[in-house]
Amino acid sequence: MITYNKGCFGFWLLLRITGTTWPGALAPGFLAAGISIFLGLYDETDVVMRNRDGFLGHPYAFQLFAVVVGLLVAFKTQSAYSRYWEAAGALQNMASKWLDGVGMAIAFDAAGDASCPYLYGESWERSAEEIPGNKGGPDHQRYVAQLVHIASLLHAVALQDLRRDHDLDNLVPAKARLSRPPPLPSTSWFSERSIFSEEHLSASNRNAKIPVLGGLKAQERHVLSKDTTGQPLSTAARVAMVEGWFMRRVLARQKFEQGETSKTAPPILSRLYQVRRLGGTPSMDTSSSHSTPTSFTMVSRVFIPYNTAANSLAFGMGAAEQIAYDHVQKYAYAISEQGVLNVIDWNDPSNPQVNSALAYDFQGAKLTDIEICAEKGLMFIGSGASDKTQPGTVHVLSTVDRSSPAAPMSRGSLTAGPLPDMILPNSDCTKLAVGNEGEGDYDTSLVDPAGSVMIFENSDWTDLTSTVKHTVTLDSYTDAELMANGVHLPLPLDAMAYWDDQSIFASSLDFSAARATYSSAMNLEPEYLAWSADDSTLFVNLQENNAIATITVPTSGAPSLASITGLGLKDYGDWEEKLKLKDLVDSDGTPDSDMLGMTISADAASAALAVHAPTTCGSLSAPLPSTTPTPQLRRFSTLWPLAVVASPSTNTPPAVCP
Repeated sequence: MITYNKGCFGFWLLLRITGTTWPGALAPGFLAAGISIFLGLYDETDVVMRNRDGFLGHPYAFQLFAVVVGLLVAFKTQSAYSRYWEAAGALQNMASKWLDGVGMAIAFDAAGDASCPYLYGESWERSAEEIPGNKGGPDHQRYVAQLVHIASLLHAVALQDLRRDHDLDNLVPAKARLSRPPPLPSTSWFSERSIFSEEHLSASNRNAKIPVLGGLKAQERHVLSKDTTGQPLSTAARVAMVEGWFMRRVLARQKFEQGETSKTAPPILSRLYQVRRLGGTPSMDTSSSHSTPTSFTMVSRVFIPYNTAANSLAFGMGAAEQIAYDHVQKYAYAISEQGVLNVIDWNDPSNPQVNSALAYDFQGAKLTDIEICAEKGLMFIGSGASDKTQPGTVHVLSTVDRSSPAAPMSRGSLTAGPLPDMILPNSDCTKLAVGNEGEGDYDTSLVDPAGSVMIFENSDWTDLTSTVKHTVTLDSYTDAELMANGVHLPLPLDAMAYWDDQSIFASSLDFSAARATYSSAMNLEPEYLAWSADDSTLFVNLQENNAIATITVPTSGAPSLASITGLGLKDYGDWEEKLKLKDLVDSDGTPDSDMLGMTISADAASAALAVHAPTTCGSLSAPLPSTTPTPQLRRFSTLWPLAVVASPSTNTPPAVCP
């Protein structure tokens, strides 16, 4: 609570200019006084006003005015009163829900029985005793201290967020008795400082410290001060961070330590999640200057044509495939699937205008992405070749200068790989990363170029002849290594050989050329790029592979592939290219038609026996696994080479247990 110096019987509060409503009434008051003085200059007006029966005799006007003013005063007072108690109630609810969660975490960590519960004072000492078979960690007493400290810190940073307090020095160790903060000096009649100014808020926050049980530790202060890029951490981010500490502490106790929470049923933890969510920081700041947006509204909409005919613009047909915004010149750029770059004047966000005179026509090229380096006045646009398996292009153009608007001018182009699906400059636009997706194409035979990443270097893009190109290939792993890392391969070499030679579709397929030049990179398709904060690492999303490639990018010299890592098993629904093992064998024991010409490995036989009844069937006899195998939620073509081995030397169906 903020305490102000009221002066002599609150006299100075009555004369305050800031924080009161009466200064706002000065203008209409002076206007009314001026009108009265003006009318008083005429004798006729004075005669009319002195006629009490004609002018003041009828009370209706004054009664109506009094009723309206009274209702307005009562309404505003009641509204302010309700908002105050709503805010107070939300704060109490926040604190009570967090306290509820802390109480449950403590209660369910305490061991004991009905005759000697740990929560009784006389048995508290037993909480420090070793529990037979414990997993380590602090005793119950120290765990309670840790949990209470984190919860107290969580409540404190939440209060700081609500009162717009960024200063961690205002968090102080809690004492047994808190003294009332001294009153703030009241601003005088002539003071221009508002009680809502940042200066006054900072002063009031320093005056009213927030106690934290256990105080703010040095390591906690360090983490809560700045993010990994060195920027100050927002108050809202601090709340989320400490909230994470609380939940992780409870989970660590339940999973890894000796606490009796390890014996607690799962619904208790789910209850903790619930009260943590209900105890989220309430949002009561309705000012437009608050840093956290609470809602979004559409300011404007503009429709983009897909051609350049100024008098007959056509719309639709993927006219805004990708967009980019120049924050310096206040222009937006949209590329269409029909090879047109449109320029939108966004100087007035409420009324954007397409300027067709500034459009740039790429003559039907398949444009894929656009990025802008606003400070350097240039843009990069990716395009694929008419045959998507052939090298694509990155076009370099100038942006539109608002001082002298003219259509973008080409500064040249760079040769990329097949289908450059995304381009992305680094922070200072000295390097340009290009993800070449390398999609395959089947006409009379399969042509599937390898996916790759290119990084172009240039400190002055006005001269593209000085550009240095580095190509990072993704073929340093074998199929087996990639699949062991959890990387999905849509058509690995083993599967390609099966479909080409042994499947029921073999007569209509021709994979011979693709098999002759096969590399694992043919299955890897870069789709999305992201630079690290220091531009030293490029992360590549291999979308069709459910994996991330990490590329190390030195300040100078050639970049290199660091790793390719799968993102884990996923359930892709029942419409993706997967097949369950039980579906490979029909219910009557005969192999499915897709399995003709295949032999089954021992691992696959064990898995098959886990699906069907255990029997002995020649060399494929194997005992049931001692435990139920974990469901393999891999895609079909990833599972295939692991469980099934092609046997091109024979077309004899394998023996399958009935």
